[in-house]
Amino acid sequence: MFRVAFFSLIALASLQAQTNPFGVRVQLPDAALDVADGGSIPFVASGIGRTLSSTLTITNRGTQVATVNFVLLTGAADFTVSGVQEGAFTVAPGQVFGAQISYAASTSNRTAGQFRFNYTIGTATANVTLNLVGTAPEFVYSYTPQGGNATTVANGATLQFPNTAVDTQSSSVVVVANRGTAPGTFNGASVTGADFQTAGVPLPNTTVDAGRDVRFSVAFAPKQLDPVDGALTIETSDRRVNFVLAGAGTGPRFAYEAVLAEGPAQIRPGQTITLPDANLNERSTAVVRFRNTGNAEGRITTLSVAGTGFTLGEAPLLPLNVPVGNVVAFSVNFLPTTPGRQLGRLRVGTDDFELSATGLGATLTYAYVVSGVSTPVTSGGSVIFTPAAVGGSSTLRFAIGNTGTSAITVSSIGLAAPSTVYTLGALPALPIRLEPNASSGFDVTFTPSALGVTTATLRVDNQSFTLSGAGNAPPP
Repeated sequence: MFRVAFFSLIALASLQAQTNPFGVRVQLPDAALDVADGGSIPFVASGIGRTLSSTLTITNRGTQVATVNFVLLTGAADFTVSGVQEGAFTVAPGQVFGAQISYAASTSNRTAGQFRFNYTIGTATANVTLNLVGTAPEFVYSYTPQGGNATTVANGATLQFPNTAVDTQSSSVVVVANRGTAPGTFNGASVTGADFQTAGVPLPNTTVDAGRDVRFSVAFAPKQLDPVDGALTIETSDRRVNFVLAGAGTGPRFAYEAVLAEGPAQIRPGQTITLPDANLNERSTAVVRFRNTGNAEGRITTLSVAGTGFTLGEAPLLPLNVPVGNVVAFSVNFLPTTPGRQLGRLRVGTDDFELSATGLGATLTYAYVVSGVSTPVTSGGSVIFTPAAVGGSSTLRFAIGNTGTSAITVSSIGLAAPSTVYTLGALPALPIRLEPNASSGFDVTFTPSALGVTTATLRVDNQSFTLSGAGNAPPP
């Protein structure tokens, strides 16, 4: 009897396979497909935690009324069904019924389920079974710093760069790998922080198949010794992740001070070192010291001064290696040859400082004024008078000024030899004390007694000037 029943079941199954009247069409978000009894419906989620829904349209394509006895969903809890009529119901020829199946991916592993409905036509009962297959991508992240090993990192982690010399560069390779069961999309990567920059980032919407990866590099180019940080943001089809970028520059850093009479004072590159004032042909000095306060040995290849009157003293031999914490000292000298403020420049390695000092001394200047026009003249030079007729005269003003930085005394003013042609007038009381920027003067009159040029010598202390005037014929 069992044997007869067994063969009867085989015959019934064969009959059911031949007489299944239902057609199943599945509408997915990006595709529609017809699925036969025993076929599979693929659910490809965009990431873990993402939901994907489909609509099943089931049509009775037969010629007899079918009764759907029950609808059953089995397998992983990631699959849910809705929109199915409760209890048994009939489906006439050409009539449809539907269901919605959703897949909420809780893992990137391959997930299986089964949708089945049981129906009866006449006295025959059969099942239609659809297999549900869920997949999803899952991106994991790692980075390999220059000279280091690969390290897997999670959202919010810190990507630590090796200490890097200032004004050089180190880089880390960032790997975005898809360890899921479905393709995912790489949408972009960006960094913040002036010392960090990406290179080789794949284009947005790059497909990353399961088991594959994309990679790019992040460069770190420090501009200072202090630790700095930035941020890296990566976007994929399933989520956005953020990482902290951290690094520190290495190199020397020099702290400077100038030692003057009032004591040491800190100075920074670009500032001015003011040396003590000095009398002409006398020297003033400032000591300059610098310490390496960085975190690596420094190397000084340049130590120089420029500017009139400025020189270096006790300068170290170059090139000079300066270990961390070491102090180097030298002097800057000022020896003025002319009075007034002098400017110069000091260079230590790549750092520049302005130099300023004042030479102390008096500087006498001389000029003669004719008809409101002043003409400078130096010792040994000529003072030219306006020509005058014999019996007439021509007068000019001789000016003496002090353009230096200290006072000076003029003790004597006169002609080298007595003269009736040249006479001095409005002489100041001697001696004259001329403060800086002060001036004085007197008149010189030319009274020719004969035709032609007549000269004389004017003396102001030990300075000599030639007086020269031309006599013209008198009027008839």
